[in-house]
Amino acid sequence: MFFREHVFPTCEVWVAEDVDLVGVIAFRKEWIDHLYVHPAHQRLGFGRALLGEAKARNHRLELWTFRRNRNAIAF
Repeated sequence: MFFREHVFPTCEVWVAEDVDLVGVIAFRKEWIDHLYVHPAHQRLGFGRALLGEAKARNHRLELWTFRRNRNAIAF
């Protein structure tokens, strides 16, 4: 319900698939609202591909993350 009411109306949404859905990015002008890749599929290029779609449409992007989320910061 949250995605239908808040994310889809305001963001461009792309998904990454292997056999199943493995990741998603939702972004709007200069801002990434959501970026997720299933842990079993991390470090395989899915996040980089999703981020590439957002970067192709924005010359500047920002992403907020928790300071404790070292994997997100490293990415």
